[in-house]
Amino acid sequence: MAINDTRTILLLIPIVFALLFTPIIKAFAVEPPHDCLAYTSMHWGVPSALLLAVHEVEGGKPGTIAWNRNKTYDMGPMQFNSATVADLEKYGVKKDHMLYSECASLYVAGWKLATSAHKFQDWRLAIAAYNCGDGAVARAIKKRGSVNVSELDIPASTKNVYIPKVLAAWGRYAR
Repeated sequence: MAINDTRTILLLIPIVFALLFTPIIKAFAVEPPHDCLAYTSMHWGVPSALLLAVHEVEGGKPGTIAWNRNKTYDMGPMQFNSATVADLEKYGVKKDHMLYSECASLYVAGWKLATSAHKFQDWRLAIAAYNCGDGAVARAIKKRGSVNVSELDIPASTKNVYIPKVLAAWGRYAR
């Protein structure tokens, strides 16, 4: 995910301010996701039940790192990919924030889901992009000429496992 347009920069400003003005101890504390859930949901327009669903399915905990076959790794509570975090660092979002802070990780997850939903105009596609990247989803849409997730050439683990798990959890949290 490349971060180079003005709109993205403007959307990331609140993240930078939140991280700069949060005491360093709080930035590395383990806050439960519900402490930041309402703000994140309201700020980004992402349903809180969806944020909780992604949090559940990702299964990350503060300080956890899961290595991928492509030599990148997913980190922290919302399991952000190291390549994504590298792009965010120029805006003040540090690896340690994503690795250790539930609140920072949840907030950036809200940003990621919101920007993907805006780009693809569909929550299922935003969920797919959260798991396999905006680029993979955009290429699959272009190749197939369809936005139907079941028709897209995205990783089977995203299409057949990740998306259904997130949708099921979203339904449970939305009750």
